[in-house]
Amino acid sequence: MTTTSERSGAPVRRRPERTRKTQLRLFEAAMAVMSEKGTGSTTVEEVAAAAGVSKGTVYYNFGSKGAMVEGLLCYGLELVMTGVADAFEAQDDPREGLTAAARWALQFLQGHPGFARLVIAEFWRPGSEKSAALSAHRQALLDQVSAMIASLAQSHNVPDQPEPRSLAVATVGSLFMLSMDHETSECERSVEDSVRAVTALVDGYLAGASTRR
Repeated sequence: MTTTSERSGAPVRRRPERTRKTQLRLFEAAMAVMSEKGTGSTTVEEVAAAAGVSKGTVYYNFGSKGAMVEGLLCYGLELVMTGVADAFEAQDDPREGLTAAARWALQFLQGHPGFARLVIAEFWRPGSEKSAALSAHRQALLDQVSAMIASLAQSHNVPDQPEPRSLAVATVGSLFMLSMDHETSECERSVEDSVRAVTALVDGYLAGASTRR
């Protein structure tokens, strides 16, 4: 069953507890292995061993390696959407909510090396090669962030605001690119440095709106 948060538009999926725990273990194991070896070189056996489950459990949940990669990336995106929604909803002001959501997302992405890189690779595949499931999750994530930005515009009385979708794409892209750069470049940029970079987009949006009044 999927429900939707009224303010943030985040889908929240209800799963049996045992299934949820198994998928979380598989997700964390797969990201750890794939970040070291890459998707192509990673085997189902390696993911199963890292997760402490049998190979049969992986095939029972997904059916094939390709379905495993797709399913775990979708699962990771659902974790992101749920965590971002909770962080946003915990704040009264939408700007503070967006800041909290960005912080949560960056902490999650940096805590799961390889995930940002894999998501970026899948999101920007040529049209004919795109996964329908991942495309749907990308759409849901952008819808969620667009709803947050629309809430910000309403709260701060932004006149003639730019289409929220464009800022949502810029925000989501920044979160994943900052995380991937942190991982691949081994830079010393802190989470708070990255949060400030992302919220600069939001502050620029509000500042630009004030000059048009």
